[in-house]
Amino acid sequence: MNVFVYGNTYTSEQAEGMGEVPLGDWRVDQVLSGQREWLVFAYGSAMDTNRFQESGVDGFFEDIVGTGVLRGYDLKFTRRAPDGGRADVMEVGGCVEGKVYRVGTVALEYLLDREGVSGKIYRPTLVDVTVDDALFQDVLVFVTVEKEAEMCPPAWYAKEILRGASGWVSDEYMHVFRAKLEATRR
Repeated sequence: MNVFVYGNTYTSEQAEGMGEVPLGDWRVDQVLSGQREWLVFAYGSAMDTNRFQESGVDGFFEDIVGTGVLRGYDLKFTRRAPDGGRADVMEVGGCVEGKVYRVGTVALEYLLDREGVSGKIYRPTLVDVTVDDALFQDVLVFVTVEKEAEMCPPAWYAKEILRGASGWVSDEYMHVFRAKLEATRR
């Protein structure tokens, strides 16, 4: 049996000692293992300070770099939960606004758990994000693993996103987001 790894083909015997990449993405694994702090782009309920307070982790999310713009992506609600859709970003054009946090190890561990990475609900990936006129590369973002048809998020979840975005995202983006929520209700 042959195994295909990053452009190379190995026999089973050759690939045996390579091991599995813990998060399924070699580049993410390299960035996460080689640093002590990271930038994280939050576009959904992770913008909501109240959720962090309720979980007792708000102190780990105080270093807000600013409002980030993720170009080439669009906000979707493709993660199915029993009560409706959850936020996701998809590389289909457009742009998504959100908060960019600088976080340490404890905050990263919290996010990996909260986003259900071990259960393959969301997965971390690296993107380029603009804050003001500065481009930040290798910013961590969480995207849905199993995308489904877009569905309406529950009212409580939409409220968390709106509350977290308020005062951070542009008025134009807030208007677009509210229209998207309205469209998913139909």
